Amino acid sequence: MENIEKSFIKKNKEKLNIFGEFVSYLYIISVFFNSKLNMKIGYILLVLGILKLIFFKEDIKKIDKKVYGAFSILFLIGIITNLLVGRDSGINYFIRENSKFIYSSFLLLFLKDRTEKINISIYLGLILLCIGVIFKNDWFLGNYTRQRGVLILGIIYIIINFLENFLKKEYKKLYSLAVIILSCYTMVVLNSRMAVLVIIGCVSLYCLFILFFRREYKVYKVFILMFLGAFLTFISLPNSYKEHLKTSFYTKNNGSNEARIIMWKAGVNIFKENPILGIGTAPKTAKKELVEYVENNMKDHWLAYEFIKNQPYSRLHSMYIDFFVQNGIFGVLYLLLLFGIIPVEFYKKRYETVTTSAFFSILGFYIYGITWSIWSDYGIIQTAFQIILAIMLI
Repeated sequence: MENIEKSFIKKNKEKLNIFGEFVSYLYIISVFFNSKLNMKIGYILLVLGILKLIFFKEDIKKIDKKVYGAFSILFLIGIITNLLVGRDSGINYFIRENSKFIYSSFLLLFLKDRTEKINISIYLGLILLCIGVIFKNDWFLGNYTRQRGVLILGIIYIIINFLENFLKKEYKKLYSLAVIILSCYTMVVLNSRMAVLVIIGCVSLYCLFILFFRREYKVYKVFILMFLGAFLTFISLPNSYKEHLKTSFYTKNNGSNEARIIMWKAGVNIFKENPILGIGTAPKTAKKELVEYVENNMKDHWLAYEFIKNQPYSRLHSMYIDFFVQNGIFGVLYLLLLFGIIPVEFYKKRYETVTTSAFFSILGFYIYGITWSIWSDYGIIQTAFQIILAIMLI
């Protein structure tokens, strides 16, 4: 009788694992082309993950306790602080924006030692997104801001993965070059300035990384390859795009950059006035505080009318400023997680190709977050980050 029971449990566990693995790949692919579909698949993944933990409790060991324990603590603290602040139903927005880690954590239950299939899922998702962007199909993530953010994370992942395989002489795995070219062309179509800065930043950090942690390989070949790739990319860029890139650091006569500076100054001011608990997560609250700041401090600025009358901004165009404005001093905990716990977990598996690719993609998310509210305003980009993080921890 005992043997029959064990056989039954084993068979059902295998079925659950197979279905869970299939849903996990769909969850990864869908993040590249439709947020609503991704959310629905996420619900299925959530149910499967809960079932697995109920009937096979020992599998909870597969979920990284440090990273997801930290996310859970931040989640509880955020709920409490939003309750205490009690402004404009901020708790509802907080839960929606900060519960994404739960879905992605269940990827660790189903995707152990499936690195090649994970790569294929990312390549396939990127190709679909690129096709959608090129043919201007709005079903693919809805607008260019979401498309850019998700595309950046995917591009960095496949570039670092390509360089790692080239360095380790895994030449059969270099087929991703075609996807890299297609993705970079798509980024030019999207006319993103920040994407170039993010890619340059991540590749530069990777160069430093291999000098310290890939000494056993001929790293000079990677430097030659990157120089050649950078040169060919530069001469291939349209002149109009090159001119557009030059405006990245203009702080005058550039509405986009000047609006960001106003929002960042407002964010610092809001934090100073609400240093302990912040103002909560409700967009309505942030919008009111921003308008009040502009009215009191920058009414003569040429963009003041846009801020006061049209009120287009409910976030402050920086993930890090949003952390502190919304959560007060507890925003430090987000930085400890992002720049402390996660890098330490990467360091433990720094010699693995997929882990390294995922970590530098995460660094791309960090850099992109300097000038965009990608944790809150554009949830699908945070979902992509959470998926890449889970891949790094597998």
